[in-house]
Amino acid sequence: MRFGLIDLLIAIFFTTVGTVVAQLLGRIYPSYLTRIAVPVCAVCLYLAVLAPIYRRFRLFPMILPRCPCCGSFQNGFHFTQGWPRVAYRCPSCKGEFVIWHNGKPGDSETWDRPVLALKWPYAFGRYKRLNRPMNTDSARQEVAG
Repeated sequence: MRFGLIDLLIAIFFTTVGTVVAQLLGRIYPSYLTRIAVPVCAVCLYLAVLAPIYRRFRLFPMILPRCPCCGSFQNGFHFTQGWPRVAYRCPSCKGEFVIWHNGKPGDSETWDRPVLALKWPYAFGRYKRLNRPMNTDSARQEVAG
């Protein structure tokens, strides 16, 4: 798990903003609802704004995936290509795989290595393994021929 200073500052900022918003709403509602509203409002604001911030500033997620080649967790990977298609190399098995940080593979994907895509919430590192899409023209030719 990677948790850097920028991640901590983002969490502190949105927790503070959520607390202030909940306190302002607390003037309208009874005090027992305010105690519940403060953490709920802070967490909801954090989750709602976190994904766009991480994508806009091209920050890497806090949790790295298991290596699809060897299946083990690593403390870090070697990055071999740029954004939003980032190629990773596992330090233990030297296998390479690709993560699309914008959530969907583009037309430039070669599919010669395992391909993963990040899912919401972006910062927590939820990954989905993608399969090569069937081209509609080639699928029609296989069915016809």
